[in-house]
Amino acid sequence: MKITPAIIIDTLFTAFISFVLTLITLNYFIKGAPAIVLSITFSLIISLSIFKCLLTNRTKEKLSKAEKTAKTNMTNQLNLYSQTQQTNLIERAINSKGCKTERKKGGVFIKEQNIVIFSKFSFDEISKTDIVKAFNNAGREDLIYIFCDAFSPEIKTFADRFDGRIILVGSDKVFRFLTQTDCMPKEKFAFPEGKKLTFCSFKNVFRKEQSKRLAFFGLTLLLTSYFVPIKAYYIIFGGIFLFLSLICRLYGTSTPKNA
Repeated sequence: MKITPAIIIDTLFTAFISFVLTLITLNYFIKGAPAIVLSITFSLIISLSIFKCLLTNRTKEKLSKAEKTAKTNMTNQLNLYSQTQQTNLIERAINSKGCKTERKKGGVFIKEQNIVIFSKFSFDEISKTDIVKAFNNAGREDLIYIFCDAFSPEIKTFADRFDGRIILVGSDKVFRFLTQTDCMPKEKFAFPEGKKLTFCSFKNVFRKEQSKRLAFFGLTLLLTSYFVPIKAYYIIFGGIFLFLSLICRLYGTSTPKNA
């Protein structure tokens, strides 16, 4: 895992904003050194958690926007495929890698490696029954791979109970595999792209570049609160600006350099 300057800067920014927000909150209950010590402690805990998340998220191999669209199309087409059509496609992809295969109770068996692969793409989530059927259709020594769109933590936990012999393979890995083998499914029906209102829809509202300006406004309001009789207004809105600056820094989008 590579630690980049951006991760370090985001972590330090998080630590500073967390310290200020925690301090102004604790200041109503605890005064002096104890409030400062607790604020430092809380900010360190928060910043270390953010550091770990940033390090994990930014080192993952992510799909580009075009790849995500292609993957969604692949998933939709495989969901429309019959079980036989899915098996034919997976077998062709494996054969293109130079592996000899044979059919085995609805799956593709790679005898040299004692691996059997089942494709369970469907518009319904893979179920425990699907996992049990795959297990019963495989040999005692076979390692079982089940290709599917997605699976819940509960299903993953259930599959892990089979002594590690069942491995669930999600759509991201299936997409990379079919792309590498040039065996993407043919289009049976083109679904119109629907627009969903998600958190990602709001990301464009926040820009990383705005974090500095918002932090400046927040700190200015907090400093001003020391010189005015009605402090609550400045403290509340100062805290809101600081919180928004942290959101922009961690989750905001970056403006392209050529924009």
